[in-house]
Amino acid sequence: MNKIVILTIIYFFFTGIIIAQPSNCNISNNAFKSGEEIKYIVSYNWGLIWIDAGAAVFKTKDAKINNNNVLHLIGAGTTFSYWDWFFKMRDIYQSWVDPVNLKPLKYNRDIQDGEYYIKVDYDFNRDKNLVYSASERTRKPFKRDTIKITPCTYDVLSIIYYARTIDYLKLKLNDTIPISVIMDNEVFNIYFRYKGVENKKVKDFGTFNCIRFGVFLVESDLFKEGEDMDVWVTNDKNKIPVLIESPILIGSIKARIVEINGAKNTITSLQKTSSFF
Repeated sequence: MNKIVILTIIYFFFTGIIIAQPSNCNISNNAFKSGEEIKYIVSYNWGLIWIDAGAAVFKTKDAKINNNNVLHLIGAGTTFSYWDWFFKMRDIYQSWVDPVNLKPLKYNRDIQDGEYYIKVDYDFNRDKNLVYSASERTRKPFKRDTIKITPCTYDVLSIIYYARTIDYLKLKLNDTIPISVIMDNEVFNIYFRYKGVENKKVKDFGTFNCIRFGVFLVESDLFKEGEDMDVWVTNDKNKIPVLIESPILIGSIKARIVEINGAKNTITSLQKTSSFF
């Protein structure tokens, strides 16, 4: 259960196979602004029944680091109260990024899953392409480390927002997009695959015209290796993830959008709203 809900926090981000570095990470952010807030429900399936087990929320707001303006990204996840007796989870991911290029300057991960906890702090030195890490976790001593990164390395939260700035409609079907991400004091070169444009119905919300991605996952104690994870984002200027689906070793998971506030642009991809609204 803990791994299922942790996945909620980073939704479509993942450990991937090593491939070529992206040649640059120049962006033009027309997808989101400070004040955006997006909420999701995460469901678990084992057999024929889908059970809503937890929720996640992603927020953006203005902040300052050393008197410099930054964009503060927040991703938080929790189990529903009726799951807490079985497994209680309270996780927060935060990233402070340059508001122009979205490169992270500081990152914090603070998760509590049952009796297991992880606390991680990254400070990015962009001039030297280094990350200074301080971390501790259950039954492990406090640890400091220095990790070499590339100019285009992101953390697991900022990379989500970076991905929303890409002009996918310039890609060809099945093109892959490489991105560098730091996770657990290691740098991974990962990718996701463009699968085209299609309409997708989201339970209790409506039908969106979406851009679809397949995500390559390496084998782990949660996933089999392959491109079994699918992500649908709005086919408009916002590129908001509205649905994520993936099989896991036992059962399947699904994260669906339930609320959007503070979008930068009109959500033109919503074609048909649910009868519940």
